[in-house]
Amino acid sequence: MRLGVGILALTLASPAPALAQLFEIAAPIFSSFVADDGNYTVTGPATNGQISRATLTQGLLYFSFTVIGGQQTLNSLQKNRRLEVNAVILGDQSEIITGLGITLQKWTANKNAWLAQFGQLGYFTFRTYLNTQKILDDSIEIQIRDGRNDVVRPVAYGSITYKASLRLVP
Repeated sequence: MRLGVGILALTLASPAPALAQLFEIAAPIFSSFVADDGNYTVTGPATNGQISRATLTQGLLYFSFTVIGGQQTLNSLQKNRRLEVNAVILGDQSEIITGLGITLQKWTANKNAWLAQFGQLGYFTFRTYLNTQKILDDSIEIQIRDGRNDVVRPVAYGSITYKASLRLVP
């Protein structure tokens, strides 16, 4: 499994995370590959909720998304100097993938850029991704969770628990 984190500028209609969530996510997408190019460029995105196994790079399925942090997120980062972002692959044997958030090293390296973005926009963003080979079934569901193990929803998703779902076809 490989993961990455980067900064991404994003324009949103409602950028501030809901008070119940430490952060929100945007632009969640399954794909056949994510380039480690700083922008995390997606190749072979899923369409209509499905992707062909034949298009997967070395049998890996990628899932990328943007984390959107508001004042509550920034307060937590300034206090803890890290932000836990985890993914849970749901299924018969659930798998937790950690390390998708902001580490101490990433906070130190990008703190000024995130603070400047927050100062300009009232929120800050970073893009991250994971990949997995845990795709034996014909479908996969992934939940994004914060360090408290709370499920994180996309911006303006509502109060329903969110799961990203994908159907795999030959």
